[in-house]
Parts: sequence; C-alpha cells; structure tokens
Amino acid sequence: MRRRPIEPADVPAVESFLAELGERLGGEAVGERKWIELDHRPTGVLAEDDDGLVGVAPVVGSGGPCTFEVATEDPAVAAALVDDVLAAHEDCVVRAWSLRGRHREVFEAAGFTLDRVLHCLRRPLPAEAWPPEGDLTFRGFEPGDVDAWVAVNNRAFAGHPEQGDLTAEDFWERTELPWWDPAGLRLGLVDDEVVGFCWTKVHPGGLGEIYVIGVVPEAAGRGWGTALVAEGLRHLHEGRGCQEAQLYVDGANPAGLALYEKLGFEEEHTDLAFVVDQPNRRLQPGQRSSSSDVAARHHGQGRSSVGSS
Repeated sequence: MRRRPIEPADVPAVESFLAELGERLGGEAVGERKWIELDHRPTGVLAEDDDGLVGVAPVVGSGGPCTFEVATEDPAVAAALVDDVLAAHEDCVVRAWSLRGRHREVFEAAGFTLDRVLHCLRRPLPAEAWPPEGDLTFRGFEPGDVDAWVAVNNRAFAGHPEQGDLTAEDFWERTELPWWDPAGLRLGLVDDEVVGFCWTKVHPGGLGEIYVIGVVPEAAGRGWGTALVAEGLRHLHEGRGCQEAQLYVDGANPAGLALYEKLGFEEEHTDLAFVVDQPNRRLQPGQRSSSSDVAARHHGQGRSSVGSS
C-alpha cells in the first residue's frame, strides 16, 4: 500500500471512490464541507494499492487548526491515514469527524479526545404549522441577500468551529453544489430586514433536510426559530414533495434538542468529533497504544504493515 498527498489530478478518482464507498456504507463517506474543499482546495492524504484507492483522508484548513475525516472500510488503512494527517499538522489543533462513530477506536488510540456529539434526527412529513409571532414573514433567497445572510449567519454562529465566520465566497461555493435551490433558503424578515433563515436541502432519493437554521441573537425567546423550522418543513413537503426530513443538532444544545423533539423529530444516528491539541499534547512512553497497533488488533498482525512506500 502506498500513501501520498492528494493532488488536484486525483480529485475525480477520489470523488468516485467516496461516492461508491458512501453507497456501501449506507450514508455519506465524508461530510459535505470535505466535498467542497476537494473541488476548490484539494488537501489531505490518500492510500492506494495496485487496484486503486483504498482510503482517503480529506483535510479542511491545512494552514492552521484543521479538520479531517477518514473514508475507508479498513481500520488498518484508517490508522495509517490518521498518523499521516497528524504528522503533517504537528503544530496545530486537529479535529477529526467520525461519521456514525466509524473508526472511533483508531482516533482514541491516536490521542484524540471526544469533543462534540452531533445527533441526526428525523421525522415524517407533513409537519404541524407553527405560525410566526409578530411581523415575521418568509420568502426565498435572492442574489442581493448574500451580505445580509452572511451577517445573520455569523452573528448566529459566533465562535462555531464550522459555521461561524463565513464569507460571501464561502456562501457562493455552497451554491455550486448540485442540490442548491434559492427557494430552499427560506429567509425570515421583519420590516424587510433579514433576521433569520432556514436553509433546506433535498438529498438524492427525496430525503429533505434542515441544512442550517440561524436567527439573530436578540430574537431569543420570540419563537422565530421554531417558526423558521416549521417554514422549512413546509417548503420541503409542499414545494419539493419530501415525505421525510432530517436535521442535525449538537449534543451540547439541550434547548435545540428539546425544540426538535417538540416538533416530532426522533434520533436516527450520531456523529462524533474528536480533537487533539498537538503542540500541547504530553504523552508518556507506553501511555497509549499507537493507532496502527489498534488496527493490528482488528485485522491481525499481517495487516498492520501500512507504512509509506
């Protein structure tokens, strides 16, 4: 097996590998942000043998604190890719997403600690209507709304590691994705000023999603968040014909969990985020097994020789 950095010329093969792997796993092989980065700033590590790709670890934010995911069915390959990413980012905080908890033991053995739990919730459609309070009205996104959307988003997600501090360029990159639909970005307005939004998404096969929802901080307690979710669900069902919807909520957000349970959502699966602060990590020899050792226990010693060649 050979491992090397992902190059721009590798992107078509990497995307094909990820699509096929996702079909076998019954869910996304990596998160959407990694797909965006592959199209615009391909970074990370891949593993291949004589038959082609066997694993990929796309990285976001390689110039500082970075985030990556490991896409492979083989824990030995996952361990090798994790080691390579850590070696390439020795001077920064590294976050790793484990979709549906995949390769959790590999991340823990490599020195990562659990940082976030993200719950995926689902419910059937249609949903009950929740009329907005006050003068809140809804409409779809128009091109001139981008600056207002960025401002509301960054206020709503201030300090968030993925959704906070976005730019107009980040927004337009997301609109290049095949599912983008301006009408699906439902804006909440008061006196023609954008005060919140519910961005919806439709997956292949017709599953709807509340992709991102945000309201300005001073709207807390006014019921606008609930009304925006209900508007998003209404659009997914009436505008796009979806019969089921999903959304993601952070485990550290009990108010959000309570809101979505009130709206009829139930848990479908859980994603995990692990983090390691490499400059401040202090491990004594023998304190923790290496990630490759864990992979060997999974697959036998014959599968543990995954060094670069």
